[in-house]
Amino acid sequence: MTHPAKPEIDALFADYAKAWIASSPQDLKPFWDASVDPLYLAEEIDQAMADWPALEQYWSTNEGQHADVALTFSHGVIRDLAQDLVIAAYRMDWRIAFNDRPAMAGDNRVAAVLVHCESGWRLRAWIEAPLAAITYMRKLYEARA
Repeated sequence: MTHPAKPEIDALFADYAKAWIASSPQDLKPFWDASVDPLYLAEEIDQAMADWPALEQYWSTNEGQHADVALTFSHGVIRDLAQDLVIAAYRMDWRIAFNDRPAMAGDNRVAAVLVHCESGWRLRAWIEAPLAAITYMRKLYEARA
């Protein structure tokens, strides 16, 4: 059964994807619940970012490096954690065109915790969960067979 908040959360993810084109803290932070510290685990960073200065620094580091960012979210599954608090899992297909090196693309899985506020659904946690390297490589080899 589809979660009743799925259309709203799908829309939030689509708008969040558009905001990543600029990769700026001022464009990305409004999608988050600023009343609590965030939790953000990017696939390319070893440590979790667990406060606003760390997350804003991560966003700032990306700002200006991309000619284009294309994120597509699909196959969303949402489960209640508590009243007005959910966990969502999505497939994220991504493509990043850099200003100073060749473009990259791939797919990933994302788990996010969201809270429903007066302003709508907002993120509290974002965890990127790529496939294990051996599984990912097997899929690449199988796709070429």
